[in-house]
Amino acid sequence: MKLTKARLRQVIKEENQRLLEHSDAPSNDRPSWTDLANQVDGVSKMINTIADNYITSAWLFRTDYGKDIAGDVAQNLVQLYRDAEALSGLIREYVETKEE
Repeated sequence: MKLTKARLRQVIKEENQRLLEHSDAPSNDRPSWTDLANQVDGVSKMINTIADNYITSAWLFRTDYGKDIAGDVAQNLVQLYRDAEALSGLIREYVETKEE
């Protein structure tokens, strides 16, 4: 039996609808944009903790191998933290404009 793209889309749509109808969680318990921003904030805090534990403490620089990659690891962690902070800010800005 060959399944066409149109039929596949219809099946997916029907399954999504069925899942929504049979979901135990009320619609107000589903994640929101604010929930997403809070989760991204949590990621930012986690990255900051990692940076404190492994970069600020100089742990990365203790072994020869660590010395070779420590600068790149530190730089990437800092960039990851900045990106997470920027993403959280973007989401919160979106939420604020929608609430006005």
